[in-house]
Amino acid sequence: MTLQDHKAYSTIVEFDPTTKHLARRSRRPDDLQNISGWAGEIGGQQVLFYKHNRRLFLHLNGKEIPISELSLKLVESERRRRLTIRHEGEMAFDLEYDRPSIWPPMNDVLSPGEDDESFDFGLFLYNIITKPERGGVAL
Repeated sequence: MTLQDHKAYSTIVEFDPTTKHLARRSRRPDDLQNISGWAGEIGGQQVLFYKHNRRLFLHLNGKEIPISELSLKLVESERRRRLTIRHEGEMAFDLEYDRPSIWPPMNDVLSPGEDDESFDFGLFLYNIITKPERGGVAL
C-alpha cells in the first residue's frame, strides 16, 4: 500500500500490512491516485494511518488497530503535547512530545492553507480520528 509521508510531500512510504515491511522512496507522478493513507512520526515513533478493505486503521507499535475501536485524548501546554490512544480501554500509545517549532511563523502569504496539523502528525491524527466527517477528505 502507498502512504504519503506527513513531513515531505516528495516522499512516499510503501507499506505491506502482512509483512509490516516499510520502504521510503521518491514520489512518482502516478502516486497521487494510489495513496491509501499517511505515515508520520510522533515524538520519534513511527505511526501509520491508512484505509484498508474500506476501514480506517492506525498501525502502532507493530499492531494494526481499527480506529473504530480507539479513543484518543490530546492534552496541550504552551510547548508540549501529550497524545494518548486507548484500544478497547487499554493504553495502546501514550507519548508526550514537543510542539513543533514553526519558523518563519505561518501566515496567509507564505503558508496559505497550512495550520499546526501540517507540522504535527499527532495533532493531525487526533483531529481526523475524533472528527469522522474529516476521514473521507483526508484519505
